[in-house]
Amino acid sequence: MKTGLTLIQTYGNPESAHIDAGMLRSNGIACEVVESAGSELFPAPYGGIGTTSIYAEADKAEEALRILKDSHD
Repeated sequence: MKTGLTLIQTYGNPESAHIDAGMLRSNGIACEVVESAGSELFPAPYGGIGTTSIYAEADKAEEALRILKDSHD
């Protein structure tokens, strides 16, 4: 993972994380999706054994959180 990134959101399945990462990227926020070792084997609705996380540029973390919140409201 690149330096200068901060945790934005954790997901129970990789698909949701990749969709949200695409939304952030389309809004000009560089981000990275990181999947734990068990996320493909043991998907869970709200995290669990396997989780997937989005990390975004630290200086744009607040904007990234706002974008994700607005999109899920």
